[in-house]
Amino acid sequence: MDVLFLIEAGGRYGLGHLMRSIVLMNVLRARGGRPISALRVGEGGLPDWSLPPAETITLEGDNSAATRQAEAVAGARRPGWVVVDGYGLLASDVVARMHAMGLRVLAFDDLGIDGSGADLVVNQNRPSAVGANGVAASRLLGPQYALVDPTYATHRDKPLAGSIRRIVVTFGGADQHGLTGRVVAALASVPGALSLDVVIGPYHRVRGFAPSGRHRLVVHREPHGLASLLGAADVAISAAGSTCWQICCVGVPLIAVQTVDNQREAVRCLAEQGCAITQDRETFSQSLDRGELPVLLAKLAGPAVRGAMVEAQRRLVDGNGAARIAAAMGL
Repeated sequence: MDVLFLIEAGGRYGLGHLMRSIVLMNVLRARGGRPISALRVGEGGLPDWSLPPAETITLEGDNSAATRQAEAVAGARRPGWVVVDGYGLLASDVVARMHAMGLRVLAFDDLGIDGSGADLVVNQNRPSAVGANGVAASRLLGPQYALVDPTYATHRDKPLAGSIRRIVVTFGGADQHGLTGRVVAALASVPGALSLDVVIGPYHRVRGFAPSGRHRLVVHREPHGLASLLGAADVAISAAGSTCWQICCVGVPLIAVQTVDNQREAVRCLAEQGCAITQDRETFSQSLDRGELPVLLAKLAGPAVRGAMVEAQRRLVDGNGAARIAAAMGL
């Protein structure tokens, strides 16, 4: 069965849509599916390591033009499923056009559960309890459906450290608000000698940082995945995007920052489940201005506190989200 993926990736779209779609592609391929990717690529292009392991077609132009091209591809290939992952595409009439051709559609909708009327809708950020009453089984809700590469699950058995010695800092592929450098600077006031692993995505404007006090600073530019870094980390400071579900799968005490509106439900879920210390961008920015990052880290100092958080994280995300979605697709 062919499965056509319509994905927005790169530049202003970020890499989250593409990375999670690739996880699903790999599971579908293992179950006999044949993924085809149609990419709408943002400014700056895509790093070579991010390209999907599938036949790839480029969608160009505005929402209307990209939708027409997607319709042409779907008409020629007649896939068993069309998967839509991108806010611009989802806001267009692409789902209705696919339905008019008699095709089944799965949509990733990080902002709700409608998915423009798709047959299956995945919102990994919305806890399943929110949709427990009267929401159809075709709505796959909550982090149990988070798409996490299998390499993260290989680090789930790592032991809890007695103290915080190593911190990962990651704010996505672009860090459009420049939080990475501010966090590195703020960590200089944390006592002791830490190891700081700072992740720089392909679209970061600032790509280097001054040493942070007595701490050892290592900058990782455009790494292909964070599994090994998270496997060695005692704490992560991260934007509240899809990286948070990777962090939860491994089990790393977390400070999660909502940097954009579509992360609101993820932050709420993380906080309610005891999986992270959470703040919105404005509050976190003020915390940095007031020199309060050491206070936030101190809340995670106790092994019992960190251990409870790790247990909650691993209960929430077990790394089998792609398999559950594939099963819902009948594969």
